[in-house]
Amino acid sequence: MHQAEFINLYEKANKKSYRELYSEGDPTKWGNVKYKGIITNQYAGQDLIHDFFVKPIMKRFAKKTDLVISDFGGGDGTLLFMLQNQISKNFNLYLESIDLNKKFVSPFGPTQELQGLIKFIYKDILWTHKPSYADVICNRYVLQYFNKENQKKVIDNIHHSLKEEGLALLVWPCSIKSPKIYNKIFAEIVSLIVEQDSNEVMQHKYFASLNEIKSYMNNTGFTKIKKIGNEAQALLSVKSWGDRFDFSAESYQGIEELYEIYSKKHPELFTELGGELCLKTDIVGLSGERK
Repeated sequence: MHQAEFINLYEKANKKSYRELYSEGDPTKWGNVKYKGIITNQYAGQDLIHDFFVKPIMKRFAKKTDLVISDFGGGDGTLLFMLQNQISKNFNLYLESIDLNKKFVSPFGPTQELQGLIKFIYKDILWTHKPSYADVICNRYVLQYFNKENQKKVIDNIHHSLKEEGLALLVWPCSIKSPKIYNKIFAEIVSLIVEQDSNEVMQHKYFASLNEIKSYMNNTGFTKIKKIGNEAQALLSVKSWGDRFDFSAESYQGIEELYEIYSKKHPELFTELGGELCLKTDIVGLSGERK
């Protein structure tokens, strides 16, 4: 599928323009990531997806023609759609997105072209799924929604569902330099939104370090655990929180005050983008194979 065809299908599916969905470099929007010296989008940036997902898949399965790829916590199928666009010429693909959010079970409405590309499954990824069925299981920007024990369960379920020598690709946000302080800041921000507003907000539980997830994978039985991708950093401004969630002016002011306090105490965790103060969030990834 050519890029123009891909964007056309994606815009039809989402009823918005590709530029509107994935505005790159606008500090008021959620999802800005600094990667390889440029600002891109954490969900749709082509280089990010290539380095964290396409590259390890192509290297691991160079001699294979058919691939089953499952995205645990795949939401609206964005990652799988991007993967299909980049690797479908190399493989016959079966793609499935597993998510507990009902709005993602059939997110594309009447757009049959997209429904034909991805199977959407309504299921909690904490539940045990089919054993030994997938060649690749992706888990992107999901682990932070679980506490430590449930992160271990998710990784165990990924291992359970992979074929022998299947490939797991885990990508999640954290702070490499100051994990404890980062978790504290993020928890305070989310509590402001949850406590002052009645709307549904997915609460971030724990931002695990690279070594913690590597340890979980080792204990689960993964082998050949490797770091994937290059240095990437999400940039979250106060206004970008407003782009991601609906919340009150009181919450907005509270987040502004938190940014002001913590940026003075921990300047290493903050930077500026387009004149907006941003909380820096490292995007990290690990791959591992099932024995």
